[in-house]
Amino acid sequence: MEYPEDEVPTHYECFCRKTRDPSYLPWSIPHSCGETCSKLLQPKCGHRCVLLCHPGPCPPCPKMVSSKCYCGKQPARPRRCNVKEWSCGSICGKKLKCTQHNCRIECHANECPPCSETILVACHCGNKTEARKCNEACWTCDKPCGNRLSCNVHVCQGVCHRPDDCGECPTERNRSCPCGKTRYMISCKQEQVPTCGDTCGKLLDCGSHYCNMRCHTEHCGQCLEVVMKTCRCGAYKKELACAKTFHCDTKCKQMRLCGRHPCNKKCCDCLIKNNFNACEKICDRTLNCRKHKCAAPCHSGPCYPCPRTDVIQCRCGKSKITVPCGTAKKIKPPNCNKLCKIPPICHHPKRESHKCHQGACPPCRKVCGLTHKKCGHTCPAICHAKVWVKIKVNGVNSQPAGPWERPQEKMQLKTLLCPPCEVSVMVTCLGGHETKPWPCHMAGPTSCLRPCGQLLTCTNHHCEQLCHKLRSSGDSGEDADCEDCERECAFPRPKGCNHPCKKRCHPAPCDDCKQLVKVSCHCGINSLYKRCFELTSATPEQKNEMLKCGNQCPRIYPCGHRCIDNCHPGECQGASGCNKKVKLHCKCKRIKKDFSCALVRINKAFVDCDNVCQEKKEERRRAHELEMEKKRKEDEIKNQKEIEQFERKFIKSKRKGKDKVPMEVLKKNASGRMWTNIFQIVTVIILVAGLTIYATITD
Repeated sequence: MEYPEDEVPTHYECFCRKTRDPSYLPWSIPHSCGETCSKLLQPKCGHRCVLLCHPGPCPPCPKMVSSKCYCGKQPARPRRCNVKEWSCGSICGKKLKCTQHNCRIECHANECPPCSETILVACHCGNKTEARKCNEACWTCDKPCGNRLSCNVHVCQGVCHRPDDCGECPTERNRSCPCGKTRYMISCKQEQVPTCGDTCGKLLDCGSHYCNMRCHTEHCGQCLEVVMKTCRCGAYKKELACAKTFHCDTKCKQMRLCGRHPCNKKCCDCLIKNNFNACEKICDRTLNCRKHKCAAPCHSGPCYPCPRTDVIQCRCGKSKITVPCGTAKKIKPPNCNKLCKIPPICHHPKRESHKCHQGACPPCRKVCGLTHKKCGHTCPAICHAKVWVKIKVNGVNSQPAGPWERPQEKMQLKTLLCPPCEVSVMVTCLGGHETKPWPCHMAGPTSCLRPCGQLLTCTNHHCEQLCHKLRSSGDSGEDADCEDCERECAFPRPKGCNHPCKKRCHPAPCDDCKQLVKVSCHCGINSLYKRCFELTSATPEQKNEMLKCGNQCPRIYPCGHRCIDNCHPGECQGASGCNKKVKLHCKCKRIKKDFSCALVRINKAFVDCDNVCQEKKEERRRAHELEMEKKRKEDEIKNQKEIEQFERKFIKSKRKGKDKVPMEVLKKNASGRMWTNIFQIVTVIILVAGLTIYATITD
């Protein structure tokens, strides 16, 4: 109960407001009357609260009632009153408002949604037809009606409606002026009714004053009478037009019903009406479960306990208990007498039988039974496929900072390897000299330290090492056999081979000598390289074939021609049968003919000069003489010019008086120069004659 600030409370009521000033009861809640609350539960279901007088809102109705599902198809079921509405999950199937289709949604609360089926439907006037949803079957197009009204003067101004919905002409009846005081009999052809000229007098929207304008057709408008108005909260007064509402800007500081939030509305009248506003916010306080928040509107007092519940079950899920939300951690899971069905984590197909439990299953105590991959024996140890092992958190090699620091350890599930196999196995030494029993994991051939005695690969000597691995034992590594014999080969070499055997001691016979030997071919021009064994093992005929280089024999027949055979041994055999062509010329070298070598060898091939040769010889001689004569005349003319030039030069120098040379000296120099020129001319003539003769002989 709330009191004004200026009022002092003289009494208080219990939570259910039945008892004033309740007395103290040691076994009841303080300030409680100890009687049944009996408040009507919310939401209103007709039942009352059965709890003892308590603070805060009443819990949801716990009564059990029989209720059907939303669609009513399923029979009634007993349910709590606060959750009596339920859905069966089947299709609703109720008739929709269109009365043509049924609801296709699952069983649901509230009314069925509008029908969404698509149908072809015409508008009200029937002008257009469209595909529309069934709930939108009534629709209008944009076409004006235009039909004549009953007065046959005006037309209908409506848009797309049924033919009989045009109505009567609004202007064909007895009409009054706008203020309603005077009535006129006017034809419907006259649209406007004249005003009466009196005061309007209609009651304005304020409900207190009347319109003081003359009779008019438009709306009277707002009341403009000035009156004294008080704001809604009653804090201020002001003169305003009657039509206006006065609101001040003062915020209401009164607390709402929740007692936590102020009203904060401007110019609120909750204090005047003594009707405090309910809080519109969500409570959102954490419930006692510490997981969920209160979703109810903000309220006073503590929140209801969390309505949710948790299910606690055993490991296999057969035994279950339902507990209030937030108490699952404090309550142990129920005991279960069923056998544990958790599959094994090791390789065994089934665990040892034990009851359902919480936590990890006990470790497997069966025999391992796995087969060792190396030896094929089964492991006789206790199962170690999945074992909890302590490991250091900081690593194996980490050192503590001091004695105060304790090593941190944690348990980890690991798979351990099978222990070494201890089955006794007979093992033979590496050389096969003796056999002894050994544990399986140590079973491996070892040396007995006796001499090996195996015949070496050379088949001539025996191994002198201590007992070691042999190829016969299945090892194909580099050390899996006796060492090779390092002695020199002692077998004699083939006849004609002077090269030593390059291999160490080996089984007979020696390999063919592949040393390259340089030999000359039959013709002696080329050098051939042959394998030694090819020469020593070849017959004389094969050897003659091997020494042929394949080129033409370079030897010359007595006739001067080259041998036509390829490289061959002995003398050339084709000298007497040489038939190559030989060119012979006449003495002047003008005529040439081809003869076979055989005719030339028996001196039966001759070429004689003819008359043409004699004529050409005479022409060449005459031409030579003419050339010599022409050359001589040119030399004489040239010498004469030089003498004249010299004389002119001498006379000119004498006139100048620079050089005084006697005439005898000049004549002597001129004669010496003349003989030099003559010698040069003769030399040129001899050279030309020699070249001409050489050309004639060559032709």
